[in-house]
Amino acid sequence: MHDINSNGEYLERLVAEIFRALGYEDVRNNPRGMTALGRHYEIDVSFIRDGEVGVAEVKHYRYLSPPTPSLFLKALRQADSVRELVGARVAILAFSCPLTPSLAEAAKAFPLVEIWDAAELFRRAAGFPGLTRKLEHFFEATTSPYTKPALALETGLSETKEMPQKTGRRLADTLLGIRPGRNMAAAFEDACIAALKYLFESD
Repeated sequence: MHDINSNGEYLERLVAEIFRALGYEDVRNNPRGMTALGRHYEIDVSFIRDGEVGVAEVKHYRYLSPPTPSLFLKALRQADSVRELVGARVAILAFSCPLTPSLAEAAKAFPLVEIWDAAELFRRAAGFPGLTRKLEHFFEATTSPYTKPALALETGLSETKEMPQKTGRRLADTLLGIRPGRNMAAAFEDACIAALKYLFESD
């Protein structure tokens, strides 16, 4: 659950719109309830898909600054816990940044939680131009042109040996020139691969 009018709350509504567009039934934002054992709960988005009850946990992360694996594991655990609490068959963790290799590895601990990263959100909305535009506008509005997309990369670099700045700066500049959106997905993927290769070769 996010504050009303926050970016997180808006993302929750966008995810719900995507669910409805995909034909999910009984899609609701922030339903609250109580289990038979008296435990209160609130769900970011609930839905019915193919006759099965599902829940979605929605996390707003800065597009170019993915969470740490430990923070991501906490979100996964929360999604899975809500699924178990309400007896849902489906759990989705939707979030507003790319799925990095370290996050993908963390997700293996919760195989029952579907992962919908930024790219997956765009893929699911691809058949609905209005939703695609809303996603593009959302990511443009929440990604400052002054944000350093290489911050996460540079944090990783600081934990390894000191490396020449020229190559790192070139990679950072490349990432800085990539705007969020489906059209730049391939360029972003290529830049990430180059950055990871740089990390591993310099370790």
